[in-house]
Amino acid sequence: MRNRRTGFIATSTLARTRGGRIGRVGAGRRRVRRGISLIEVLIASFVLAIGLVSLGALLEVGRYSVTETQKSDQSAACGRAALHELKTRGMVSEVNAVIVAGNGNPYSGALLVDPLGGAGDRMGLRVITPVGAGSAAFQSTDDLAVEEEGMARVSPKVRTDGSDAYWGHYSWLATLNPSRAETVTGAVSDLKTFDVSVAVCHMRIAKPGGPPAVAGTFFGHGVSGGRLDLGGTVKVRENQWILVVGGTPVQARWYRVAAANSRSAANGEIVSDRLQVIGPDWDTGALGAAVNVYVIESVIAVYNDTMALPQDPMWER
Repeated sequence: MRNRRTGFIATSTLARTRGGRIGRVGAGRRRVRRGISLIEVLIASFVLAIGLVSLGALLEVGRYSVTETQKSDQSAACGRAALHELKTRGMVSEVNAVIVAGNGNPYSGALLVDPLGGAGDRMGLRVITPVGAGSAAFQSTDDLAVEEEGMARVSPKVRTDGSDAYWGHYSWLATLNPSRAETVTGAVSDLKTFDVSVAVCHMRIAKPGGPPAVAGTFFGHGVSGGRLDLGGTVKVRENQWILVVGGTPVQARWYRVAAANSRSAANGEIVSDRLQVIGPDWDTGALGAAVNVYVIESVIAVYNDTMALPQDPMWER
C-alpha cells in the first residue's frame, strides 16, 4: 500500500503474486454462508410456537372479557327495567297482585315475586303473582336474536307486536321486605314501604321444587353482611350471589360471597361450609341467627330500591 505522505510502498506486508500482481501476504478468500443450520431453525420454531400459544390465550381472555361485559350491560338494563315494571305496573298493589301463599298482612314477612320459578317450595316465602303480567314481563327483550352461526340452540322468541325476536336469556325475580326504617319503630298499620331487591338471572333453568335449602348460622349480627356457618355444604364461588331467609318476621335478603373455604366432597367437587358475605344489615339482635341459605346459580346481579305499597284496608287486616 502506498503511503500518501512519502509516496513509498510498504513491502513488508506485500508480496509478488503470480502474474506480477502485488497482494497481501496470507490473505485468503472469505467464506460465504449459503444457509442456516438446523439448530437455528429449531430455535426459531420454538420461539414462534410460544408466541402463537400466547396469542391464543389472549384471544380467549379477550373473548371472556367481552362476554362478561355484555352480561353486565344486559343485567343492568334488565334490573333497571324490572324495578320500573314493579313501580309502574303496580305489581305489589291490591288491585294487580294476589298473594297465593300465606294470605295476610304483607308486612308480616318477606314476599317473593317469581312467576318463572315453577311450582314447589318457594324458599319459605309468601308468593305474589301479579295479575295480568305474563312471563314475558319477567324476561329482558334487549338481547335481540341475530341469525348467526354459533348462537344459542334454542329458537328465538317473537314479540307479540311482531317486532324483532329476542333470545330471552335474561330474566328476573324479586324479593320484598318491609322497610327496615319503618319496621324498627313503626306499628304494622303505619308501615308503607318495602325494600325491594331484583335478582337478574342469565340462562336460568327452574328446577322442580326450587333450590335446596342449607341451614346455617349468621354470625357478627349481620352488619353489612358477616359470617355464615352452614350445617351442610354448598357449591359457590367468590362474587356469587346467595339468598338468606330467616328471622321473625321472615326476611329474605341477597348477599354476595366475599370468601369461602374449600373442601373436597365425596364426588370430588369443591364445596364450602363457611362463607364470608357482603350485603345489607341482617335485622337481629342475636349473636347467631338461624337462617336458610339458597343458591340460585344463574343470578348474576342484584339491584335494590325502596317502594311504597299502595295503602288499602285489605293490607291493614
